[in-house]
Amino acid sequence: MKLYDDIPAFILAGGKSTRMGQDKALLNLDGKPLIELVSATLDKLFSNITILSDEKEPYAFLKLPIQSDILKDSGPLAGIHAALVRTTAKHIFVMSCDLPFVTSKLIERIVDKRFEADVVMPADKKFIQPLCAVYSRAAFQHVVLHLRERQYSVVRCIQDMKTLTVSTNKNGTKTGFSILANIATPDEFERLQSFKD
Repeated sequence: MKLYDDIPAFILAGGKSTRMGQDKALLNLDGKPLIELVSATLDKLFSNITILSDEKEPYAFLKLPIQSDILKDSGPLAGIHAALVRTTAKHIFVMSCDLPFVTSKLIERIVDKRFEADVVMPADKKFIQPLCAVYSRAAFQHVVLHLRERQYSVVRCIQDMKTLTVSTNKNGTKTGFSILANIATPDEFERLQSFKD
């Protein structure tokens, strides 16, 4: 039995990866795709894990349900919207496919504070990370409003909500890499490869 049976987890893998030049979810780190590392971390905690992506074939090897965004070409906020639409759960956990160093311990600390805010997310001295966060059902109306107004920034959207941050207790390394930084370019992926927990 997993720790969280009543909170579905969603992996955001719907990005176009235009700056990376290839699907970043499938970039290999220590011999495994980033998305596989993320799904393995979530599998330690959640009974229900779904991938959000318009592409199903590349991720079929994970043997997880794959659902597409409802609103196309609207960024990760549309992924959060799709996750909230597709469940009646009071809370969801969402995580971007390119955060392989986020630990199950950190996720547990985030989820355990879910009743304290609309959005609970990790933070260090450099970043907050709303793409590794618990969203409550109360967040849905804010997400819908921003999407209707074609405001696709997740950071802007959560400014309208009650938020809570949980410290990672890590402040990066000499490489300047934060475990909360999304990987968007080949240079950032190179720095990720040099990061050691």
